[in-house]
Amino acid sequence: MTERLIKALHLRRHRRVAALLQQGASPSTPAADGTTPLYLAAVSGRADLVRLLLEAGAAPDEESRGEPGSEGLPLCAAACRGDAGAVRELLAHGADPNLREDNATGSTPLMWAIEGAHVDIVRLLLAANADPDAGHHGRTPLMLAAEQGSTRIVQALVCHGADPHLTDALGRSALQTARERGHKGIETELHRTAG
Repeated sequence: MTERLIKALHLRRHRRVAALLQQGASPSTPAADGTTPLYLAAVSGRADLVRLLLEAGAAPDEESRGEPGSEGLPLCAAACRGDAGAVRELLAHGADPNLREDNATGSTPLMWAIEGAHVDIVRLLLAANADPDAGHHGRTPLMLAAEQGSTRIVQALVCHGADPHLTDALGRSALQTARERGHKGIETELHRTAG
């Protein structure tokens, strides 16, 4: 029954998914390749499917172990896609906004949202207490936002307590990154924040 559920999720068939869940399909059992139903729903851009699976008991923080492209955390998938509805559903059902993918060695949902320049998702995650300083590979969320030139994301991070004094392995702060990239507005904002 798992493979039928996975197929219905691939086809984005709400009624079929609901029927299979009512017939006893597990909302958490992964497909043969390791892809979890919830990850597949989160990456599909269908918050209604995410809600169905969560309400049927899917664990919001279970990491998918599928083939490349179908591995990771549901919240990271939804944040990367910029799907506010799926992010809201996952957070409402207890997804941890500070978990990292790849057995706790990868990116957080916040870093994925910033990478995609999804301001609304960044704000949702910060409101759910995502750590504004939890970076990846030596770069903080603020450094990434400054590098990309996203003033609204920088402002959201600063408002939620991001530390502008943190530096990367080369000793560069978000302020220096903004200066190097020529993002004057962000440079001014960070200079003011850094005091």
